[in-house]
Amino acid sequence: MRYFSQKINSPLSEKAVLDCYIQNTEKCAQGRKRPAIIICPGGGYEEIADREGEPIAIKMMSYGF
Repeated sequence: MRYFSQKINSPLSEKAVLDCYIQNTEKCAQGRKRPAIIICPGGGYEEIADREGEPIAIKMMSYGF
């Protein structure tokens, strides 16, 4: 699995961050495209709920996203 994080400049927020989790491609599946999903964790207007971000991303990876 590869992970990277990048700040995003947005007129709506100075704190926006994109966290990406990418599965490694197996040798037998070279060239295979996987679907992607965007997860927007909740938590109100001031904070982000930690339990709604990374755990959901890891679970979705088990489904092939």
